[in-house]
Amino acid sequence: RGQVPRDEYELARTGAGFGEVYVSPLHMAMIMSAIASGGAMPRPVLIDRIEDRDGQPLYESSPAKWRDTVLPETANAVVRMMVKTVEMGTSHRTFGTPARTPLLQDMDVAGKTGSLSGWTPRVHFEWFAGVAPVGSPRLALSALVVNDHRWKIKGSYVGKEALNSYFGYPSSLPPMYSKARGTRKWRATPHAVRKGEPAVKAKTKKGGKAAGVRKRRAPGKAVRKKEPVKPVAVTSRSARTGG
Repeated sequence: RGQVPRDEYELARTGAGFGEVYVSPLHMAMIMSAIASGGAMPRPVLIDRIEDRDGQPLYESSPAKWRDTVLPETANAVVRMMVKTVEMGTSHRTFGTPARTPLLQDMDVAGKTGSLSGWTPRVHFEWFAGVAPVGSPRLALSALVVNDHRWKIKGSYVGKEALNSYFGYPSSLPPMYSKARGTRKWRATPHAVRKGEPAVKAKTKKGGKAAGVRKRRAPGKAVRKKEPVKPVAVTSRSARTGG
């Protein structure tokens, strides 16, 4: 469900999945199935088949359309963009290239990632939703991973392993992710004293202003030495002519 705001900025955030937008993994799998089926969203079922003790079927579900969501050309355009997500986008590192991933050698996979941070409690949500194979889809899936404090497993890896398991391909190890850490910058403080230098006690004048405090430079900055001023000889015309 979602609430469509009137403000332009909040409307743009809603289109990107932020703001007052809530979706369950089941609903996201239904959306992927609708996009793969040209916009027709199927009616969800929880039980596919019931058998007796002898293996005879007592109940079998049959697929049924629930509603039309988008035009077929819109759904096809979204699928093409989702293929690029796996080939060169945010899922490329997880799925790899066809030379290293047997799954991609036999079929194209369309997928979409998403990440959100929660504060009550403080967790990180990793999403992946996709369909395969593109052109004649047999599986629409949605994966949600909730990580505590640090990224441990991404949703795209869980989605890839679900595809490998369903289509009978070997499993793979998750890729290693590392966050770049910025270098700590040196910041001068008013009372910083360099190592090896005696502390200078400030003398106060009348009125409370400090005097006698030696100004120190930040480490790493070169100080240019003042060169002595060269004397310049100035000769007047009268001195040269003698007149």
